[in-house]
Amino acid sequence: MSSTREIKQRIKNIESVEQLVRAMYMVASTQLRHCNNKLIGVDPIVKELRRKMDELASVDAVRGLPYYEERPIRNSLYLVFTGDRGLAGAYNSRVEKFATDKMKGKHEKIVAIGSYGSKFFQKNEKNVIHEIARLPNSRIYYKSEEIAKLLVKSFLER
Repeated sequence: MSSTREIKQRIKNIESVEQLVRAMYMVASTQLRHCNNKLIGVDPIVKELRRKMDELASVDAVRGLPYYEERPIRNSLYLVFTGDRGLAGAYNSRVEKFATDKMKGKHEKIVAIGSYGSKFFQKNEKNVIHEIARLPNSRIYYKSEEIAKLLVKSFLER
């Protein structure tokens, strides 16, 4: 049987772990709220880009470009965003499951942004053609041009 002192020490340890977990939860929820606000801020830009693309598609001069050419779908490219660090386990596993479900029965190519997704798809022997991991939030903008060029190049490959 444990002594009273050991029991008190254990209770103290559990309380300090609870306090640490609460603090980590608060930090994670603050970061999630911050990211959500950024995402909401991008929504008008996406809508305007879609409107411009529709407008461009109606112009006869662009109809000859390979972007508007109808062709059979042979390959599917997936851009999958996962985390690099912990505290996002549920997010990472849901993204991986969702992406895997969407890929069933297709000849997939994957661009994995984040180390968790990259490891997951390589472990499951998926076709990861490019990966970007350990990218600080402040640098994602600079990598977006590289990602866009890769996506366009992959689209134009026959």
